[in-house]
Amino acid sequence: MGTITKGFIGREDLARWTGSTTYTYDRGTSTGSTQALTRMGNVVDAVMFGDGTTRTQLVLQNAINESSEERVIELSHGSWVITTSMTIPSYVTLSIPRGAVLTVNGGTFTISGSILAGDYQIFAGVGDVVFSTAREVYAGWWPDWTTAAGVAWTNAIASISAVGGTVRLPGGAATSTTCVDMTSLQGYYWEVVGESNSTKITFAVATHGIDCSGSNHITFKDFTVIGDTTTTPQTGFFFARDAALNGLFHYFYNIIFSGAFSKANVYSYAAEECRYYNCYFNNSEDDSCNFWSTHDNKEGLSSPNITIVTGDQSNSDNQFFGCTFKHSGSKNAGEVDNIILRGALNINMYGSFFICTQQNARSYIYVDNDEASAACNFINIDGFRGEIYGTKRPDYGVLFGDTTTCTHWSIRNGYWNPATYALSTPAGLTIQQLDFEHNSCGGLGIDVGTLTLSNIREFTKVLIDTLTASNLYWNSAYAGNSVTTSTESIKHCSSTGKITIDANLDIDGDIVGDGLGSIDGMTSTVEHHTAGDTLSLTESGSTHSNQGAGGAIIFNLPEASTCRGAEFTFVVLTAEFLNINPDDADRIYGLTNANGDSIQSAGLGNSITLRAVTDSYWVVTGSSNTNAVADAWVDNN
Repeated sequence: MGTITKGFIGREDLARWTGSTTYTYDRGTSTGSTQALTRMGNVVDAVMFGDGTTRTQLVLQNAINESSEERVIELSHGSWVITTSMTIPSYVTLSIPRGAVLTVNGGTFTISGSILAGDYQIFAGVGDVVFSTAREVYAGWWPDWTTAAGVAWTNAIASISAVGGTVRLPGGAATSTTCVDMTSLQGYYWEVVGESNSTKITFAVATHGIDCSGSNHITFKDFTVIGDTTTTPQTGFFFARDAALNGLFHYFYNIIFSGAFSKANVYSYAAEECRYYNCYFNNSEDDSCNFWSTHDNKEGLSSPNITIVTGDQSNSDNQFFGCTFKHSGSKNAGEVDNIILRGALNINMYGSFFICTQQNARSYIYVDNDEASAACNFINIDGFRGEIYGTKRPDYGVLFGDTTTCTHWSIRNGYWNPATYALSTPAGLTIQQLDFEHNSCGGLGIDVGTLTLSNIREFTKVLIDTLTASNLYWNSAYAGNSVTTSTESIKHCSSTGKITIDANLDIDGDIVGDGLGSIDGMTSTVEHHTAGDTLSLTESGSTHSNQGAGGAIIFNLPEASTCRGAEFTFVVLTAEFLNINPDDADRIYGLTNANGDSIQSAGLGNSITLRAVTDSYWVVTGSSNTNAVADAWVDNN
């Protein structure tokens, strides 16, 4: 077989090609004859529509004007300078290989067609680049990603701000001294995607790393936001409403926060419907938190790009799935929290972990509203875990601060272990329908001065003001504090549940329950009496003896209807009669035959424990008789 000789298509041929005109090109064949070629393809080299070397706006426009047929115009290596506004029509695809750059020095460069380019710089200059249809763009198409990531990211967003689309962030480390402007993006679906475990942006800016005020429907995936420890940003992400636009429907997948943020990793001011999946929040700043949800911009955070309107606007439906929250500041003590909720609705946490390596941080979750119309309601925490290192743990698991009314709280399958419980005196709190199930935890801290509880059910360990091993603890030993419970307030408690009550308790209505445990004192107080005494509800759980008495003494029990569940123990330590006298309306079941009858014993070492179980009955829950039957506890009337 002979040799086949193929002809080559040169630049001069591309320059004449319009995509529709038929030209005849000859080539030799193995038989020595010629063959006519009538098609060349639809790729043209723009530089050939000038003098073959000049790369100007005019040359590119000549290539566009040559034909209105669909085709690819390739920009050869070098800087293509654009000086005034220009549009690439929809039937043209721009092919921009590595080394070719569109330098837009004036006007707006609008791309209505497609673009073929990899993840490398293709734009330069001070003019605007705009895409007229939704598409995927690369932040790396703009200059200096590694040293000016915020500018490149903002430019990428601006190029599709009118149509929406996806912005891809380059892999590797980058820094930014400017805030990313993602404000007022409405009406389209938005997505920002990095390279998993690779894209890391350090923000050294005094305001926000990424400002999303007044924007909707943004999804963030697979990158790390780092707060610089010298020029520390206020926030990593800032979400807020403005006067006309709602901020809602934002989604986070595999976003990592590290470094330092002076206010919060995420600050959600009146923004709604946010979801966080497998995100890791870590903040090393002492007086900050990981996630801050507020209705009224309480801390005065400002946005550099939008005017924030304050008012009673609720945050609703923030959900966390498999997230981790870690605070690793070095401060010994302070008002530091993992999560702050203000005016929040429908907060759901599923399988979230809380890690604190900071000594004596305030809480894992802090609830603080200040306004009656801005309560935190419908909160569900499921699979809540707290991890500590030695004594470096928050004072509280969940802390209610200056709140008014909080309803429908549910905490299930949780474990955390707070440290000590300090007292402060905020205005007060009403909690309705607080649901605890299957928890093994150090306690729920409700740090209030006046508390109203109703519909508290299925709880194990709940803590108010001060640490206790009991399951529900009200401590009102401080002046001016009181606790009020409404009728039918505590329901469906576990059989091992306990209620511990301290001084100054005002019970409005009955405390009733299914399997309600004893109402025990804060401590196992033991008192020795040489004279009689009238006991009160606040002494429940205490033990009383007649040690040192010179004769018979009488202990008067409180009325059973005022202290159902209260329990007292009596011990004969001096061989004199120790008398126990119930109210005239009450009876000691099994030992007395009439209401108001007392019992007595002079048997040295004899003891008895009585519990109020109904509105008129005390029952014996434990007793011992160390002497003759004649010295046993008997009716004295």
